[in-house]
Amino acid sequence: MRCLLDFADSEFTFDTAESNPVARRLYLIVLALLETVELKQHLGDCEEIIATLDDLVLGPQWSINVQKLKLELKGISNPSAFK
Repeated sequence: MRCLLDFADSEFTFDTAESNPVARRLYLIVLALLETVELKQHLGDCEEIIATLDDLVLGPQWSINVQKLKLELKGISNPSAFK
């Protein structure tokens, strides 16, 4: 994808009637590739739950404890254990 983007960027910088549509097509190809299932990242249920800890604003004094908790939670592979 990096090569496609570099090529699209180079075509775009020429700024001609011929190069702009080529650049647009290349950008659209990269966009389509980014939308494929293979490239979509999806956290598992456990990782999503653990990621919510990053949203908590507890202050710097809690940082080490939150990191330790995240490491311990990553050891739980079954989210139904929380129920």
